[in-house]
Amino acid sequence: GTRWLVPPGSAFSLCRLVHWPGLRPVMPSGGYRLILLDPPWHSHSVRRARAYETIDKRVLLHQLPIPLLACQASCLVAVWVTNSRHVQRFVEQQLFPRWKAMP
Repeated sequence: GTRWLVPPGSAFSLCRLVHWPGLRPVMPSGGYRLILLDPPWHSHSVRRARAYETIDKRVLLHQLPIPLLACQASCLVAVWVTNSRHVQRFVEQQLFPRWKAMP
């Protein structure tokens, strides 16, 4: 019953990391201009509640093909982070440089 509003010329995918390579065939010409990520970061509260599966941050670093999906001319990459300074530093100092993105 969930409805999504997707503007013309856009693509939407709500999927697990293993399905990301399949996004290239549905990619808009020239690449995505906005990539929004909400990774399932490790945290003590998630682990205690067993709310959802988490992912090791190194998987994001090595398996997400952001440079292949992003529009080379201009792309905004937004990543949701927890309030953990460790996660924030990882995104700013390792993840974004690997993707050639600016924090």
